[in-house]
Amino acid sequence: MNTTETTALKSIGRQMQEARLSKGWTPEAAAKITKIKVDRLHEIERDDYSKLPGVAYTRGLVRVYARELGLDERRILERLDQMVSMDLGEGYIVAPPVEYLPQEVHYSQQVSTRRMGSYVIYGVLVVFVIATISWMVKLGNGWVEKSKKNPVVTTQVISDRTIAKAAPATAGVPVKAAKPVTPVAPVAKAVKESEIPETKEEKPAEVKKEVKLQKLALHAREECWVSLRVTREGETKVVFKDIIPAGETREFEGERFGIRLSVPAGMDIIYNDKNEGPYSDSRIPSDEFYIPAQ
Repeated sequence: MNTTETTALKSIGRQMQEARLSKGWTPEAAAKITKIKVDRLHEIERDDYSKLPGVAYTRGLVRVYARELGLDERRILERLDQMVSMDLGEGYIVAPPVEYLPQEVHYSQQVSTRRMGSYVIYGVLVVFVIATISWMVKLGNGWVEKSKKNPVVTTQVISDRTIAKAAPATAGVPVKAAKPVTPVAPVAKAVKESEIPETKEEKPAEVKKEVKLQKLALHAREECWVSLRVTREGETKVVFKDIIPAGETREFEGERFGIRLSVPAGMDIIYNDKNEGPYSDSRIPSDEFYIPAQ
């Protein structure tokens, strides 16, 4: 690191030291307020970042200290990122601010394809309904025409006495009584297919499956920076990004958890009231891991 960069980094620590002195705080009082160890505060004020675990952990400490001192933490972090990137080389990518959240990407082409498929299905259903109605109308007309061509004849039973009275009297010609007519059974009226009531099958109501929320507690054996994403009802959000001081515990609920730790060996993971211990014995910042794994 050249002289210009060293001076710029020292100016950050000196600015924090002057702000602390202006408030009348001793290093011990500042450590009690910020929940940061006195040795860490001395390292920050001396601009000595070589003993800190990593960039993410360092940014977290500087951010908390600057916020408690009433400084512009965003400008402090931007200056720190610029200096650290120059010191580590061109391959270093400056970490975004803690408040940064990835923007949701919308795929308009995929949505339009799905809508087009829905329109095609609706069109096929409309054509099917129209064809069904036309077929039923034609079938009803066929029944009407058939009933007109073959009318139902009902025969009335006439008794012998009635026939005798109605027959004309002729002189000298005996009139024979007519034979009784055998009654004819009435013909049942044809029922149109369209008059048959339709029976609809009732579908059982869908029961929404309730998802049981899991419990997660993070107990810090020592000071540790944590990034936590929680999945609930199919939606994933960042709910915590900060430092958990030594001896303190944070509790969360959700279906699944994505965790990143600056010091994995210094954090106990308690899942559903069962202490699983540290994620690993490493003191190097971990990549994001998930609980449960699948």
